[in-house]
Amino acid sequence: MELFFSRDIQAGVVRLDPEESAHCVKVLRHREGDSINIIDGRGGLYQCRLSIAKALAEYSVKDGQIPDIAILIGPEGDFSEEEVNLAIELGWTPVHIGSSRLRTETAAVASVAAVYLRFLK
Repeated sequence: MELFFSRDIQAGVVRLDPEESAHCVKVLRHREGDSINIIDGRGGLYQCRLSIAKALAEYSVKDGQIPDIAILIGPEGDFSEEEVNLAIELGWTPVHIGSSRLRTETAAVASVAAVYLRFLK
């Protein structure tokens, strides 16, 4: 998956700097109407559609934007019942990623892959 970087995100419009724009349009040959993914360096991922195909490109965020997602990963032995209840009380939604017991770092990778498949497939 190609990712472009921009921090210039305002009112539903993402602008790439000249270097990123040139790479997108001149090197990768994206054209007006193409769908691309842009990250903001702060955890945001935007699915966008190319609206102006110039070396300085503008992209508008598509409807159905990827929601902000936070993943809470427990210890290898799972969360205690008290921890689960507290998380639910604080607004977390419990999700299970399978019956296998995963190491914490493996659970993180599996969770990110599940989010990727759900929203970027």
